[in-house]
Amino acid sequence: MLSSEKKMTMIAICQLIARFLAGCLLLAGVPGAAHAQNGSATLPVVNGTPFTSGPVTVDGAHCGWNYVLGGGAFYAARFPSASAMPLGCAITVTNVDPMPTGANATGAKWVAVDVAPACQARNGGIYLWPRQSMQVSVVSSGVWLVTRCPGLWELPSGVVTMNVDPINGSDTRGVADGLSTGARAFASMIGAMNYAGELMRFNFKNHTRLQIKLCASCADALGIHWPPHGGEPLGAQGGAGLTIDCNGGSLGGTPSMDLYFSAVVQAQNCTFLNGISVSEGGRYREFGSGGNTYCAPSGQSVFTLALRGEIYLNSDSTICGGIAVNSVVSNNNSTFVNAATMTFSGALTVTQTVNGTELSYTNFGAVRGGSNVTGAKWNLIENSVLGNSANVPGTSAGMTCNTCVAD
Repeated sequence: MLSSEKKMTMIAICQLIARFLAGCLLLAGVPGAAHAQNGSATLPVVNGTPFTSGPVTVDGAHCGWNYVLGGGAFYAARFPSASAMPLGCAITVTNVDPMPTGANATGAKWVAVDVAPACQARNGGIYLWPRQSMQVSVVSSGVWLVTRCPGLWELPSGVVTMNVDPINGSDTRGVADGLSTGARAFASMIGAMNYAGELMRFNFKNHTRLQIKLCASCADALGIHWPPHGGEPLGAQGGAGLTIDCNGGSLGGTPSMDLYFSAVVQAQNCTFLNGISVSEGGRYREFGSGGNTYCAPSGQSVFTLALRGEIYLNSDSTICGGIAVNSVVSNNNSTFVNAATMTFSGALTVTQTVNGTELSYTNFGAVRGGSNVTGAKWNLIENSVLGNSANVPGTSAGMTCNTCVAD
């Protein structure tokens, strides 16, 4: 015989099982409810088909449902204050837009929900990129909590373009996604690179190439300061993993590009108004057709390398006229190689064209317009080496220490 206490316990367990089964049957009967292949129930779509424009406003009548967003545009899914929602309410949000391949229409969505800084939450929201899903819940009275983060956005293989427009775009979170031009573009190239570094992951095995592309003939006044310690973004591989295309436009800032800590960047169609600096293992290459123009701010240098920095000009390039301390400063075991043709386009006055110190290596390659350069050809000290020295322009001889080499 069972005691009354045991009988009551068994009855309570049976009641819980009955309620669970009833809930499963109810969910199965909801229009739009779906089932996974393993037979377990999944959340139903909130309206049967994806929303295609926004903003979309979440409401308490759909706790436990899935807001499905699509349409190829960038818009917000707005959550009300958690105090207006019942305790335990859980909402899933899914972005069903396609991955960006070529010129297809796709867009991130901005999940505007006031949560603690988790899942890269900033400015009152979280980016939900194409093919990502996330969930938020009311876990205590009046408080939203992210119970499933979208994680880093895993980019497809091939070329993915992030657009930049300094006039119409924005670097403010929740305002732009970079997956289209105009108002959806980011406002600066470094802004787009920072978004990629924080929120995205490359396809390592099948090689993602992220291209940061400026609007045609636009001027980005900020320039690029990029010190990612070799992770740019996570999963990047190959010299063309991260490329910039200025599209005939220019980069300001001083210097216009500053690479540190094993950063690797390639560029094409750019005018660097205020020189390039590469140091502490940073590597710069030209990309594709090249077509880059390099200028120096008055009294400074066009190319500056330090602490194992590398610059490799593998496409024809143009050097601006003006007044500079050096065309190339290379020191601390750094390497500068011109493997194409540098054209000196206008009158350039230098202290010396090449200043090599501390085990540096410079190979000057082919030159046009060398007669435009006024100043000493080179100054080599501390075991530095200069190749193709006959191509180095200048109006006075170079100086070479007794432990240095100028071929």
